Amino acid sequence: MRIKHVAEKGKGVFAPKRYAEGELILRHEILAAPDDEAEKLQRTFLDNYMFLINDIYFIALGQGSLLNHSGDPNLYYTFRKRTQQIEFYSLRPIKKGEELTIDYEWDSYPWEEAAKA
Repeated sequence: MRIKHVAEKGKGVFAPKRYAEGELILRHEILAAPDDEAEKLQRTFLDNYMFLINDIYFIALGQGSLLNHSGDPNLYYTFRKRTQQIEFYSLRPIKKGEELTIDYEWDSYPWEEAAKA
């Protein structure tokens, strides 16, 4: 993956090659915040890089926490509770050099069942 600066967004992640729809793009281990520290972390710059799924605050150890928001994202993600991993899949074909994006409206994902796996 390629990390580049994106105006008004900060860092962004860009596709190093073409991807087909439904392809696994990224898989990362996560670093979960202990319950008693999650609220403190939300008051720091790390809040911009954290995910909240099933009442677990975490950071993806890899490029996943650098993915920017889009109302028309090209990736969706699933949280694998058993393996403590987050996976990002393509929603549609992605061109080489295209910015990889997700929708920050976590509750809108229909793939939440994977979080129980």
